[in-house]
Amino acid sequence: MKNLNILILIIAFGLFAKACDSSSSTSPIVPDDPTIVDVAAANEQFSTLVGALEQAGLVSALEAAGPFTVFAPTNDAFAALPEGTLESLTEEQLVDILTYHVITAEVPSGALQPTQTVTALNDQELFVTVNNGNVTVNGLSGVITEDITASNGLIHAVDQVLLPDAFNNIVENAQKRYFLSALVSAVVDANLASTLADADSDFTVFAPTNEAFDAIADVLPTLSPEEITNILLYHVLDTSVLSTDLQGEQTVTTLSGDDITVTVSNGTVTINGISTVISADNVGTNGVIHVIDTVLIPDAEDNTIPGIAAGNPDFSTLVDALVQADLVGALSGEGPFTVFAPTNDAFSNLPAGTLESLSIDELTSILTLHVLAAEVASGDLAPEQTVTTLNGESIFVTFDGTTVTVNGNAAVTLADVEASNGLIHAINNVLLPDAFGNVVNNAQKRYFLSTLVDAVVSANLAGALSNADANFTVFAPTNAAFEAIADVVETLTPEQLTNVLLYHVLDTRVLSSAISGEEVTVPTLLEGQSVTAQLVNGNVVINGSTTVTEADVDGTNGVIHVIDGVLIPEL
Repeated sequence: MKNLNILILIIAFGLFAKACDSSSSTSPIVPDDPTIVDVAAANEQFSTLVGALEQAGLVSALEAAGPFTVFAPTNDAFAALPEGTLESLTEEQLVDILTYHVITAEVPSGALQPTQTVTALNDQELFVTVNNGNVTVNGLSGVITEDITASNGLIHAVDQVLLPDAFNNIVENAQKRYFLSALVSAVVDANLASTLADADSDFTVFAPTNEAFDAIADVLPTLSPEEITNILLYHVLDTSVLSTDLQGEQTVTTLSGDDITVTVSNGTVTINGISTVISADNVGTNGVIHVIDTVLIPDAEDNTIPGIAAGNPDFSTLVDALVQADLVGALSGEGPFTVFAPTNDAFSNLPAGTLESLSIDELTSILTLHVLAAEVASGDLAPEQTVTTLNGESIFVTFDGTTVTVNGNAAVTLADVEASNGLIHAINNVLLPDAFGNVVNNAQKRYFLSTLVDAVVSANLAGALSNADANFTVFAPTNAAFEAIADVVETLTPEQLTNVLLYHVLDTRVLSSAISGEEVTVPTLLEGQSVTAQLVNGNVVINGSTTVTEADVDGTNGVIHVIDGVLIPEL
């Protein structure tokens, strides 16, 4: 019997040991090349997350090649949610929340900037900030462990669950966006946060960015708390209005009691003609946020030139270009200015892709060519005038008693639109600096070269002189120069007139800076005949007696020098 008991103990001990071995074999086994899911499953602090991924059917998605970056809430982060939150979610809501933690790129902590907005797997934005090495997501979720590596990406452990806009109220959705921190601070200081967080309300908030508040930093200190509160309420409607609900123009009353005017043109939403919606339809539990680029001030309509233009849908392309070139501030100044403002149709007349191909410097050069640093009404115009623009070049204006034309091809379609700092004249073509035109274009825009242009067209030389691959120098006689020899011109045959014109053209580009006090002889396009050029008392003189009155009109295929006489070859 004693031996039997011993045998039983030995067998029992063996079974116990085997059971222990079996228990230990159920612990997670991390593969040699672990995915994000493998790494999370092997870390006890992510067990709630892994269970949620399994419940939402997202495990296989995060086992894919990636790369992914996952902001992974710890068990404590999930426990911090209101009791019963996870259990109350539908599968669709759970998927929305979980995919909001995933970026389809590998983003190590060292690659982060002080602020960045990134798009999550659920197509909503995450707002990431770095301050003194501390990474925060959506303003409240701190990264507590960075750069946990996996074969298909990285994990950053976070101490709060990130919630998409649809799960937050207006205030929470503003707080998560670092670029709305000035607005949030103002709302808190004005004791409006609890009002705007009311779960039973339904708001629309036009939310100015920090940059918008910076633009009125000199005004804010002059306002009383009551005035600031009124400004904030001026940005809020007591109903939820999506951008898709808007018509071409509507006037709506804000919580301040004042009205705002909302317009829609070519998909762009503008408030009061001065503020543009740059991020629309951020929908939360008690309303919607539309992010805007300008603080709205009650009873402060912008009557400057940019403000007037922004309020007219026909100038939306111009306004966008002014914003892109950072010229709104300059044209909102004291002035006075006169702006020849191309309509949207004028911009559409440009060759396809022109605007998109321009550098900022080129765009600025074009836009400033449309601006005079003086107020010039249509009634002040003479039949012909040359005026200098803000880009330093001249434009050429003619008035026949009925129509004002600029540079020979841009007609004024609406004159004398008054602004607080000048006038706007709408035009039907975009004005281009000389650098964008060939020698024919640059001659055509100058009304005082019209006789030369007519002669070139009559002689069928316009096509040759427009050759984009050529490089010309044209000595261009003025209308007055042709009038001075009108009796001679009348005696010339068409062939002789063609020879006279060719005598004014070199087949190379020669700027005035290349001409010195020493006389040089250069061949012209008229076979066998040359002209001389020399610098005399600071002026370029051709053939000893004809003076250049405007030098270096430099274009795409050559340069024009305007001269005060017609050069006559040996005919």
